[in-house]
Amino acid sequence: MNDEFPEGPGRDTFLGICSNCHTPENVIGQNLSADGWGETLNKMIQLGAPGSDEQFSAIYQYLTTNFGPVPDKIDVNKATSMNFRNWLSLSKKAADAIVAYRKQNGDFKSLDDLKKVPGVEPTLLDSQKSRFVF
Repeated sequence: MNDEFPEGPGRDTFLGICSNCHTPENVIGQNLSADGWGETLNKMIQLGAPGSDEQFSAIYQYLTTNFGPVPDKIDVNKATSMNFRNWLSLSKKAADAIVAYRKQNGDFKSLDDLKKVPGVEPTLLDSQKSRFVF
């Protein structure tokens, strides 16, 4: 599970504290604004979630950095596997395939390059093509 979440400040704190009551996967697809994540964390604190102000601040920063609102445009050469999962509703396998292909073959230059990734449905890519930046 831990390998699915992007590295960064607050990750371990998020995984440690948030998994006390539910699985951290609950954040996938939420894509809340900073205010939304703040409200969610305040609710968790009110419900008795354990942690210090510093820990909740780190969790807030991690969530707003990695699980914020879906952008209008997606830079396919910078997006992480988790971004592809959150923003395009791709499976973990398909999102990982895009990142692995990019790492092995270099940056994507066009939609046709992106369609070469095995295991990614071309019709989904076509339906989202106006959102991609190369």
